[in-house]
Amino acid sequence: MSRFRALVISSLAPVLPLLTGCGAEAPAGQARASIRDVVTVASAPAELIASLTLRPENLQRVGDEWSAKWSPTDEDLAALVTARRVVLMGAEFEPWAQRAGLPPSRTLKLSEGLSASELISTATVTHTHGKGPAHNHGGMVPTTWTDPALLRAMIHGAGELLAGAIPNADDSAAAADAAVAKRLAMEDQLTDYEAALEELKAALAGRKLFATGHGLEYVARAAEAPLHVALLEIDSNGTPNDHAAALLEAAATEPGHAGVLVWHGPIDPAFAEIASGDLGLTSVAFDLGRGGPGATVMTRLSAGVRALTSAVSGQ
Repeated sequence: MSRFRALVISSLAPVLPLLTGCGAEAPAGQARASIRDVVTVASAPAELIASLTLRPENLQRVGDEWSAKWSPTDEDLAALVTARRVVLMGAEFEPWAQRAGLPPSRTLKLSEGLSASELISTATVTHTHGKGPAHNHGGMVPTTWTDPALLRAMIHGAGELLAGAIPNADDSAAAADAAVAKRLAMEDQLTDYEAALEELKAALAGRKLFATGHGLEYVARAAEAPLHVALLEIDSNGTPNDHAAALLEAAATEPGHAGVLVWHGPIDPAFAEIASGDLGLTSVAFDLGRGGPGATVMTRLSAGVRALTSAVSGQ
């Protein structure tokens, strides 16, 4: 057995995928209360999209930056079910929402306005959760905001569906000018992100990327690059996926890849050393806009793509 597979099996540093379609139970829903004149969101991408239509005082954010691994508290649930509207990304980005008892008539899932043919599905992977039985399922890649065309469609859809959602909203000329300025700034950021994707496309020249979890699919599609996702381990209590490690080993010996392993989150030094020494892969952190340099999700995305481009160009 190679050092790479042995290290995976030893579980020195389990690799967390960006997203999974199953998980822990969310807290029970809250009793109804009076409806508040706010739109509540539970993730940074949804906040970014809704903020282009709403004034800051009418937009409420709850939850963690990345709601795929988040479960709402009772206080969070109360904020969600009493909001005039709840905006979710959809496409399986918020698994907790299935059990949260959100009001259907006031809940907007941005992915529902997208063409199904443009959404990307994940492959079926056998895994466990804690001490539960092994099982497998596919799912959707929910990082839809990383596709410029899909993001524009969601912004347009949210603008139409949230227009008039807040009674007595400010409709002054100053408010309209501020809204236009926000849209123009967002378009500038989107244009720069598209330029970053074109730079990555040129650097890759069709070569394959490797990633430790799902989420990079839309970026890879925009860059016209094949993507090999190696789910080395599904969660910290699950059994290691030795099969995925073996497939990554085999793929890394074949020509036509870019020589990088993309991590959605912190890079584990032990895994990175083995991947470099045994497989010839340079580890690169890319968290899909969650952190890093930049003031917004979009500027951080652009910076992350350009850092990936630099790593690819150095191979």
